[in-house]
Amino acid sequence: MKLTNASILAVVLSLSVTASIASADMMTYNGPSLTEYVTFHCQGFSADGKNVPVGLYSVTYQNQQFEAFCVDAEQYAGTGQVTEQGIDFLHNGSLVAYLYETYVELATTSELAAALGVSLWEVLYENEANGFDASSGRLYITGNADVTAAANAMLLDMPDDYQSVMTLTVLHSDGKQDMLVAGLGSVPAPATLGLLLMGVPLLLNASRRRRRLA
Repeated sequence: MKLTNASILAVVLSLSVTASIASADMMTYNGPSLTEYVTFHCQGFSADGKNVPVGLYSVTYQNQQFEAFCVDAEQYAGTGQVTEQGIDFLHNGSLVAYLYETYVELATTSELAAALGVSLWEVLYENEANGFDASSGRLYITGNADVTAAANAMLLDMPDDYQSVMTLTVLHSDGKQDMLVAGLGSVPAPATLGLLLMGVPLLLNASRRRRRLA
């Protein structure tokens, strides 16, 4: 099948539009799924000193339901417009990926789901010089000894470097909690889209050469 100049441009522009649409959409917050309450402590956060739920939350995005973890303890959960971000969008994103990928399949009870949620908060907001400890430091929790102990067990022997093996996406909102989900379908990344656009002149030149030789 021969592609005309117009059809080549149409394909590339279609990819560009699809990428921009798919990377921003409404996320619906459905509520807690497997959570427990803990007393949250982190100076300067609006939730400092308050009892908050932590663990798995149910969200709907692009007509698909996900079990998600909060990766934004500075805001409260809710429905809103989100953009898709990679795991490197997060502080200590590789450690977030390690914890998620190592323990998510074990998070089948509210206690273990809450412990994983707390451990994610630790690597996101704790000063690394303090080490990662759910019971002390800049960020810590009280009021739930079992969740604290389970979170600290997950935080033992953290790797110096880790390469994610799953498709992890941060649903980022400017006004609501960011949520971490796995398995969301991918769209062309900006860098990939740039390569496609850079290739347009080459495709057009090849098309012209074929016409001259015909």
